[in-house]
Amino acid sequence: MKNYTKIFAPLIFAILIGSLTFIFAQTKDQYNSEKQPPPRSEVFGHKPPGMRGGLPPHIIEQLNLTDAQKEQIQSLELSSRDSSKVYFDIIRTSDEQLRSLSDSGNFSETGARQILNTKSQALIEMEIIRLRTDDAILKILTAEQTAQLEKLKQQHPPMPPPDGFRPNK
Repeated sequence: MKNYTKIFAPLIFAILIGSLTFIFAQTKDQYNSEKQPPPRSEVFGHKPPGMRGGLPPHIIEQLNLTDAQKEQIQSLELSSRDSSKVYFDIIRTSDEQLRSLSDSGNFSETGARQILNTKSQALIEMEIIRLRTDDAILKILTAEQTAQLEKLKQQHPPMPPPDGFRPNK
């Protein structure tokens, strides 16, 4: 019995110390209940699903836009956001309908297809709005700013799709 104690006591002690070190080394949550975490786009450097076109603020700062250009871009982004609200509501409603359809125990493939068709049309419209906005913003930029934007895009590799799927290379 003494041999087991001599062997396992230091091991248990080391595990205990390691666990305590790990627990107390954790940083305090920097986002308390009063402050919200930063938007996903700030964390990952890309547009989250549902973003309606435009340039991220850190890109706008690097392009040296004039005040007039900034106002035009802000107006385009606001207009895009307003145009997309209807489709965003359709998507949210579709998701709720799909959830209730699957939870009800009366699943209908035909009903699910109808809801998914509605949702996909709304997603298509939102993407068209985003592309239209991005195109309009590019037309506001000077040739130098467009070249600078291309350089900035090359510095940041494209993000994987939101579902995490990465095709084999």
